[in-house]
Amino acid sequence: MRILYLIDTLAFGGAERQFVELIRGVSKREEIEPFVCYFTETAQGYKSQFLELGIPLNLLERTRKHDPGLIFKIRHYCLKNKIDLIHSFSTLAGLVAVICGKLCGIPVVASTIRNAKDDNLRTYISIRFQSFLADRFVANSYAGFKNRFKKMKPHFQVVYNGIDPERFRINPVESQKVRKIYNLDRFKHVVSMVASLSRNKDFDTFIDAIPLVLEAKPNTVFLLVGDGSERPRLEKKVHDLSIGDNVIFTGYTHDVIGILANTDISVLMTNASRIVEGISNSLLESLAMGVPVIASRGGGTDEVIENGINGMLVAPYDAKGLARAILDMLGNRSFRKRLGDAGKKTVGTKFGFERYIREYGQIYHDVIDK
Repeated sequence: MRILYLIDTLAFGGAERQFVELIRGVSKREEIEPFVCYFTETAQGYKSQFLELGIPLNLLERTRKHDPGLIFKIRHYCLKNKIDLIHSFSTLAGLVAVICGKLCGIPVVASTIRNAKDDNLRTYISIRFQSFLADRFVANSYAGFKNRFKKMKPHFQVVYNGIDPERFRINPVESQKVRKIYNLDRFKHVVSMVASLSRNKDFDTFIDAIPLVLEAKPNTVFLLVGDGSERPRLEKKVHDLSIGDNVIFTGYTHDVIGILANTDISVLMTNASRIVEGISNSLLESLAMGVPVIASRGGGTDEVIENGINGMLVAPYDAKGLARAILDMLGNRSFRKRLGDAGKKTVGTKFGFERYIREYGQIYHDVIDK
């Protein structure tokens, strides 16, 4: 099977990470020959990982934000390379893919739904359009379908994100390096939130919970792991609350695994007024490391976390509830370990890498052979 994989950009992000993992997996299967095209070049991203895999990348650059010329570029590419199937992995790529698929008579798998809420009318219309034209329409959570459609259609399918446990083996040298970089030996407890510092994530509630935790556990440090447009405002908020000695902004870092290896609790709070989570990679990565997690309820997060079983759930925007959950965990080492062990097991059974690749492989056969 000659499969063209389409995505808008290879910048660092959750969907892009799953895109890389998928192609890394399918490239090892003898019956699949992957081709990869993307539309937007970025300074940082996963491009180097494709080069390491030896998979050629093709930049079909769009000349403007809404570029109908992409459709003809992809059509030409498909015909030239005798593509058997197109698999898109972003909203823009999905729109281009379903139109090209109809023009070329090529089946399309559109993995367009990555969260559980449309952020604007244009996205809503695009997703509806793709849901009619795609041969298989994929979401990474049931919430992604339930929040948009009255019922599941026969060609709708949920494929949960896949996490490769080999990526999350603790390297003692790297772990110690991270401790030195951030001088973590000054503190007894480390609480981290790994996410983009954007309006989609609720770092405000995370920060509001910090003074409440410090009243009982003053030897705790809080790591904000990531970068984004909200960073200056959040840094000012930390300064205004006079908690700067216990807060570290790491910026974007390649040391996430090393940070998680030093983390006692991983937090994920989502700004539910803007998005509803699908399946968060950062949440799964924390679980894969055996780090107990606390997350805000809603969307696909409820499909990952069973409250009190493999993590804890709190209401969105509830700083007091988040602080109580953090203190409950920090005060009970055996409870943390039990949640961490259960979370690691959840990743292995429900969000495994081999399952992820196998399910998409079956979709390809089903779509091509029908």
